[in-house]
Amino acid sequence: MCYSMIRLHTSPRRLPQRKSIQKWRNDDINHILFDFFLFSPGAGFGVVTMCLIQAAKAADSEIEMMERKRNNEFRTELIQLVFK
Repeated sequence: MCYSMIRLHTSPRRLPQRKSIQKWRNDDINHILFDFFLFSPGAGFGVVTMCLIQAAKAADSEIEMMERKRNNEFRTELIQLVFK
């Protein structure tokens, strides 16, 4: 293999100039910040929604238990009045 062939295959990549490197860094930082500020509120909203759903489920079960207890007390009082 001649020297010119080796030179063609191993030629160094042309490095970007200073302005384009700075632009690339700014674009990369903007992209990272955009993703962060887009993902963070979405994740926070999801966590808050799940907490609210769990709290509502717990409140519903508590109200249901109170209603069952009240109905059972009313039935027992009614049965006691009828069969006294």
